[in-house]
Amino acid sequence: SISKDATALDFTGKTIYPGFIDSWVEISTQSEKTISHDAHWNHKVIARLELFSQYHPDKKKLKSLHKLGFTAAHIVPDSGIFQGQTALVQLNHEGTVLTSAVAQDIAYEVDGWGSDEYPNSLLGVVALLRQTFMDAAWFREAREKTIQFPEFNEPLKNNRDLDILSQWRQESKPFIFETNHELTVLRSFTLASEFGLNGWIKGSGYEYRQVSEIEKVSPIIILPLDFPVTPDLSDPYQALSYSTSELKHWDMAPDNPTILIDRGISVAFTTHGLKGEEFRKNLSRSVERGLPETDALASITTIPAEKMGTSDQLGKIKKGFLA
Repeated sequence: SISKDATALDFTGKTIYPGFIDSWVEISTQSEKTISHDAHWNHKVIARLELFSQYHPDKKKLKSLHKLGFTAAHIVPDSGIFQGQTALVQLNHEGTVLTSAVAQDIAYEVDGWGSDEYPNSLLGVVALLRQTFMDAAWFREAREKTIQFPEFNEPLKNNRDLDILSQWRQESKPFIFETNHELTVLRSFTLASEFGLNGWIKGSGYEYRQVSEIEKVSPIIILPLDFPVTPDLSDPYQALSYSTSELKHWDMAPDNPTILIDRGISVAFTTHGLKGEEFRKNLSRSVERGLPETDALASITTIPAEKMGTSDQLGKIKKGFLA
């Protein structure tokens, strides 16, 4: 029976959706004041970081996401190469953690030639990634041998980062590669294949350029809807400053989600890089260009819920699910 103090609202002609899931919300991480004795030697390798422990709800951010209909968010670090363990949280004032460890976040973060810290080039970043994964594999094997034959081996110095990375790889847990270009996606596929990783992709919007190659791997892609602004061609001299590739991307960017989904690639949308109503505006633009409404809705409800292990809590209007 309906409670006596319930408020009756007339929603005739309205549509009720489950709470949306934002699949990429960056939060600033706090660096360790003193480097732990069991940490990796490179300060950009922080696989040990558990982001849920550093999450504190921001009222302004909550308000902006609530206005768009989001009730849960996949929170990710904002710095590092091996950036740590991401988490899924409920967008309430308590900061309820739904999944404390969703994936390991990997970024091709380059400080530049002016930095004295290694790595300061993309080549160095890729070298550090490969060496770290090889070290993690060696660490796991060496530790097993040390335990098996303690009388023949010196005790192995503990390294939490290598330990965690080897465990995630062994258990086939997700590694998310942040990309800013379609060729970075292919580079990530090569790394994932070499080390047997369960690779996810944080996309850039340029995936349509290499969709045939991406389709072969068919990872889940967390996709921003950050489309380029309309070029100003009113001045003929200004118009000449735009390259053909820039104009092509302006035209193709809204079609990118549809192209991926039509190839059977799972896509989860994010508001990352957008302000205010831009997300809703750009999503509507993709729908107008052919993205099915059911797929658009799934990309902010059932798909991220399933991939992040909360399909029994989020993504549907169903008894026992979170609103």
